[in-house]
Amino acid sequence: MMCDVVIHGRFYDPRSGEMIEGCVCVRDGRVDGFTRGSCHWSDEKVEFTGSGVYILPGVVDIHVHLRGLGFSYKEDELSGTLAAAAGGVTLVVDMPNTSPRINNVDALQAKLSALRRNAVVDYGVYAGVPEVPGEAARLASTGSIVGFKVYPEDLYRRDALEEVFYESWRRDLIVVLHAEHPGFIREGCAPGERWKCRPVESEIAALEEVLKLAPRGVRIHVTHVSSVGLLRRAKARGLTVDVTPHHLLLDASDERELGCIAKVNPPLRPSEEREGLIAALVSGEIDAIATDHAPHAVEEKMGEFSECPPGIPSLEHYVRLVLTLVSKGLLSLNDAVNILSTKPASIIGLESYGCIEPGCIASYTVVDLKREGRIVAYDTFSKAKLSPYDGWAYRGEPIATIVRGKLVYREGCVCVKPGWGVNVARLSSSSGSR
Repeated sequence: MMCDVVIHGRFYDPRSGEMIEGCVCVRDGRVDGFTRGSCHWSDEKVEFTGSGVYILPGVVDIHVHLRGLGFSYKEDELSGTLAAAAGGVTLVVDMPNTSPRINNVDALQAKLSALRRNAVVDYGVYAGVPEVPGEAARLASTGSIVGFKVYPEDLYRRDALEEVFYESWRRDLIVVLHAEHPGFIREGCAPGERWKCRPVESEIAALEEVLKLAPRGVRIHVTHVSSVGLLRRAKARGLTVDVTPHHLLLDASDERELGCIAKVNPPLRPSEEREGLIAALVSGEIDAIATDHAPHAVEEKMGEFSECPPGIPSLEHYVRLVLTLVSKGLLSLNDAVNILSTKPASIIGLESYGCIEPGCIASYTVVDLKREGRIVAYDTFSKAKLSPYDGWAYRGEPIATIVRGKLVYREGCVCVKPGWGVNVARLSSSSGSR
């Protein structure tokens, strides 16, 4: 058997839940064979050893703002995907609220061109709700998007939403909902009290509005859930949900202390909500953790609280934060794999991702569960150098990132040139029309 590369180490098998020492033979980005124990293939080999070192299915972040285009001063397709690679993330899905907004085919092609030139990990793209009738069909027909993103302001555009829902149903694309209804939102609250200006009721009202409009069979995913009330309502309707690290680990008191650095939409809520979300994570009610990585220039986040833009960057840090929950016994390693890789990959239509059977996409995150350190906000590939996690201790660290069999990042070394990443829509098993 001829392999493009052989990867040797202790693999986590998501199907059996076992750690298996062995070798994966990779050809054309997919697993061509697996053997237990030592390798018998003589091809190029990448090895990982150490008592706490394990090869896990690749981490998939389904909510990332890579910015780029007109917002490249905040982040761009290279800096954002380098941050992903350094953080152990093998695949990111990019949001459409850049400049120009990715809600028409011309803007989509500009974004895809930038990603093809610069991405070092694999990527997907969400389109925004179009302004022009018929544009949702044109976007969907490109075969280049994972789905559509619905923002609060889109809830007032019934005709456009109905077109998005129809095209998503027809082509089995995901609809990702930012669940805050603008009719319930006001501004002007002081640091630590923005949850009063953007109440839980706004989240639930937005979900109910979408459920009234969406026909049966549309796959709706509720992102950055910040309240137990929204979580329970979404799960009762059979929807998938993700939660961010900041809504799990921070609360309104952090916004009061840190100001703009902890300003985000939906807002950080009282500690009771955070504790409820942690309990839901432990009980398995949450499908995925997604960063909502939202970088801004330092000078923007250093402004007045009423004027500074919302958003918290964590693409390079969040795997460390989740592995720390594993080290504390709040999550099992199996739980972490499910919410970081298996379930988010499934949500966007990718099956057989990061596993070890023949045909699996050979993307892996290599971690050292024993490694300890502290997060240093400015020491990042991301252009966003401010973080509410600055100085936080962690136990468990990604040490290498493998994308379709290619070693992309290892111990501070970027091992590929820009442009290695490919569009996940081309790998998805759910593409096609009804």
